[in-house]
Amino acid sequence: MSEPAAMLPENRPMLLFVDDEKRVLTSMRALFRREYQVLVANSGAEALKVLDASVDVVISDQRMPEMTGVEMLSEAKRGAPQTARILMTGQVFRFLLKPIQGGQCRIWLNSAINKVLGGDADTSHPGTDATSGRRFARWFRSFRSTG
Repeated sequence: MSEPAAMLPENRPMLLFVDDEKRVLTSMRALFRREYQVLVANSGAEALKVLDASVDVVISDQRMPEMTGVEMLSEAKRGAPQTARILMTGQVFRFLLKPIQGGQCRIWLNSAINKVLGGDADTSHPGTDATSGRRFARWFRSFRSTG
């Protein structure tokens, strides 16, 4: 039985992972190769050389020598504006995109506070369940009464 057209290699979305750590690139390729076409580059300069309109998403590490992920993604936007850009880093908990949406910001604030308080911050919709909501409310009341 033949594969549906959507599953043929040339019809799968193309990802470009950029990281100066080879083990990260190897992991990303192994993790996503069955669902996507995966390209890897171990520097911002190398990524910009291979980036073209066929790349659907570029995912870049922030901390790399010679060019940061933000610098590379800014260049990528100029050269391939249709390509979605994702920044990965182990240095921060979450990023908020401007303009900030109040609902998403509230969810992520709850998630950050839950993480600090020892709760589970890695759910798909962090801070939205009843337990975490009550925990946040209790923490916020105590914070306001001491401030």
